[in-house]
Amino acid sequence: MRLPHFHDFSESVQPIQTTLSLPHRYWKRLGCPSIMTEINKIRFLNIVLSVSFIAITAYNWHLLTAKGSYFPKASFITPILAGGCATVALFSKDFIEQFDESTGYYSPLSMKIKIGWGISLLLGVLNTALMDGSIG
Repeated sequence: MRLPHFHDFSESVQPIQTTLSLPHRYWKRLGCPSIMTEINKIRFLNIVLSVSFIAITAYNWHLLTAKGSYFPKASFITPILAGGCATVALFSKDFIEQFDESTGYYSPLSMKIKIGWGISLLLGVLNTALMDGSIG
């Protein structure tokens, strides 16, 4: 009994390439600059994250005023993350310039970014102290 011969199509068949037909792809073909550059993507993501961390902090304050209980870890961490994301959103160009692609690490950050992260750390400590009742 002879088995049928199966043709190997792996060499002749090209994979189907699917691309999203977003408007910025058409603009790029026309020579117009893309709206969402890398810096704008970083800014947008960090603004969304910062707003969400601010909302979590506000919800924690709502829990404290309405029910008398709150999440202590969230009262410290969320203001730090909100301030850090806002810092990266404000100084995203400086943040990208500090990245060294050959090593994969950031070189020492600029003073603006260090001050922004320091202020966000102070906001976390202040928020925790206000929620504990240590201040005020």
